[in-house]
Amino acid sequence: MVLWGLIALAFFSCESELSPDSIALRRRDEPRMEVYNFKYIYTDSGKVQAILTAPYAKEVFKDAKTNETEFVFPRGFVLRFFNEEGIEESRITARYGKIYDRNTKAMARGAVRLQNSEGSLLETEELYWDQQKDRVYTDRFVKITTAREVVYGEGLEADSRFQWYTLRSLRGTFVLADSL
Repeated sequence: MVLWGLIALAFFSCESELSPDSIALRRRDEPRMEVYNFKYIYTDSGKVQAILTAPYAKEVFKDAKTNETEFVFPRGFVLRFFNEEGIEESRITARYGKIYDRNTKAMARGAVRLQNSEGSLLETEELYWDQQKDRVYTDRFVKITTAREVVYGEGLEADSRFQWYTLRSLRGTFVLADSL
């Protein structure tokens, strides 16, 4: 998705180009840039597509020799997706996040929640997002709560709006009493 590319552009545009000598002196985890109360609004054709907020974000060098960086959200983040009418379709929250692989992939870790507008909720400890495929996935334990049931499993692939999902290994399904 273009969102992460634009976030990268926003980070890169805030600092002039570093010389190779100054890059080599930097540690891998040393921030190239830090932002407090981070808020990024991604629009397309004048319409809000997504809003990413975080109390703190930093850009760090992944590889000082190639000048490749990654974006880290060590204090958590909230990423909200909107439809054409500006209504929120889904929301991802986590205690930690990272954007990497030339800004085409993202990782969320720690109390990860993906909730859609219908109220379906995915909970796991780690979730990856492939922007080019617009898919989220994990090999970890997952809990999915809908209006009718609670599903437990391991491994999942879904679209980023959480309109559909596939479990790799079903561990159990419990029908909620109100849906009987």
